[in-house]
Amino acid sequence: MSEATTTGGSTGTIAMIITGGICLGSGLVTMIFGWEFGNGSDLAEQIAASGFNGLPHLHMTSNGPIAFGLIFMGIALCIAGNRGAWKSTGGY
Repeated sequence: MSEATTTGGSTGTIAMIITGGICLGSGLVTMIFGWEFGNGSDLAEQIAASGFNGLPHLHMTSNGPIAFGLIFMGIALCIAGNRGAWKSTGGY
């Protein structure tokens, strides 16, 4: 009997939680490149040059919706994977 079975977690549940974590982490990393300011050069350099008065000109690139999708999918997978975790602990 595998360790996952003896501790109450199934292989599918563990895979779901790991996949959710990978999606969530990938979404957060993609979010870094999901914003643009002005002409498309490095965001930090442009804000440093224009100051924080230029923040209304900040807009989302094509990576932004992908990042939000990955983040929401990762959260949903982690929640679904942990949904019945309390049952394997025998309560509190």
